[in-house]
Amino acid sequence: MTLRSIGGSGPRPGPAVLQGVDPTGVWREMALVRETIALVVKPGCDSCGAFLATTPRYAPGDVIVVTSYEGRWPEARNVWRAPQWLRTWRADAAPYYLALDPRGPVIRAEGALFSWDQVLAEVAASPT
Repeated sequence: MTLRSIGGSGPRPGPAVLQGVDPTGVWREMALVRETIALVVKPGCDSCGAFLATTPRYAPGDVIVVTSYEGRWPEARNVWRAPQWLRTWRADAAPYYLALDPRGPVIRAEGALFSWDQVLAEVAASPT
């Protein structure tokens, strides 16, 4: 069985900058200059565990792990805390992903986060 997100409404305007507390605990703004997949996670999420253990690689661009959760938890060594940023882009429910294209900028794919293979397949199938 292959899990797949429910299709979205297609590309929509997206962010040019990630704003939040970086994994070192410092408030930062990071320009999104390459294709980026934002993986939205939360503490205690079973399917999020693999993404907290190690950030997957994405050959065409970058991968960031983001949460709306303000506190710390043991696995959060690679997680940006960005609740306002996630609310702004309507992605504060976890597990979730956003495929961000700096050209535009646009969110070109998004959906429920089940597995890395599922995310890669959905991103590959989305319009560029």
